[in-house]
Amino acid sequence: MILVYRYRVKSLNGLLNKQSRAVNYVWNFCNDTQKHALKWGKKWPTGFDLNVLTTGSSKELDIHSGTVNATCEQYAKSRSQHRRPYLRYRGRKSLGWVPLKGRDLKREGDAFRFAGNTFRVFNSRPLPEGKI
Repeated sequence: MILVYRYRVKSLNGLLNKQSRAVNYVWNFCNDTQKHALKWGKKWPTGFDLNVLTTGSSKELDIHSGTVNATCEQYAKSRSQHRRPYLRYRGRKSLGWVPLKGRDLKREGDAFRFAGNTFRVFNSRPLPEGKI
């Protein structure tokens, strides 16, 4: 069983805004790739295909590679789930979500460390014990 924990972050709003814009950029790239495949009658790219196309972009976008991969996989899953040829673009100012995989997170007391940044969270529920 997969458990999903959602926490509200106390600090680093500027960093989260920057990362969410980068995630929106990756989402829109996946959408453009899908439209290109439709235009030329190519095979629809899967999450794995999109991961291969975005390899190396994490350094330029200044986000973690796991975040880029999770965004591509979420795009492919959402597109196939809603049975759409492509999805809507996400605006630059749209504060969406920044997917973080558990294997990339380190726990430090009541905070999480991810890609060199420490995120303090509101302790609305106790943090999970042991490995995340």
